[in-house]
Amino acid sequence: MPKTRLLGLLLLANVVCAGEAWLVGGPPLLPEAAPGAPRTIALTFDDGPVPGASEALLDALRTHGWKATFCVLGSQVALHPGLAKRMLDEGHELANHSWSHRKPTELDEQALLDEVHRATGAIEAATGQRPALYRPPYLALRPEQGALINRTCGLLVLTETWNCQDWQRPPPGAVRERMLSGIPNGSIVLAHESFPQSVAEMPGIIAELAARGYRSVTVGQLRNAVDQQP
Repeated sequence: MPKTRLLGLLLLANVVCAGEAWLVGGPPLLPEAAPGAPRTIALTFDDGPVPGASEALLDALRTHGWKATFCVLGSQVALHPGLAKRMLDEGHELANHSWSHRKPTELDEQALLDEVHRATGAIEAATGQRPALYRPPYLALRPEQGALINRTCGLLVLTETWNCQDWQRPPPGAVRERMLSGIPNGSIVLAHESFPQSVAEMPGIIAELAARGYRSVTVGQLRNAVDQQP
């Protein structure tokens, strides 16, 4: 695992353990489903919009009536506003993934806020809607930075429950094998638009998961489902 991402995961793991109110993610958000019962997950895709990849993912999701959360880069949204608008128009959620994917823990306070504000502005300009979630690049964020973003930008920080590990650039078929190995009910699943191999495999993965009784909702919908649990 690259050192940058490992350190980020460790930082956010510590925050999850602290139970910060501004954080979304960590352990699965729903109890494990009974054998044979449907399972609900929240697919998330980072780094878009990416022409070609975004359309392939959107088409696959639409085929099965699934919804996802796209954690988009402001710089990419500015280049491809139509793709961002299509994501929202088809019922998906957009989350802020920064303007240019700079590592948050290497930024001072003003630079961090600039990355977040610029991305929010691009998303709002393209779609007319402000995001509610921020996923830090590399999942690298100090607790005080998460609190700052929540307080100043009004965003909840989104981490993940289950990682498909496509960022490791595994051989063909590895992402599919991992994703079909059994994703726990209520998981927030991290994947990317920026790795062509996993994007190419994703329509088949989605079809197989749907056949096994899974469905995907947005992170916001998953959080609402949690709130409605008895």
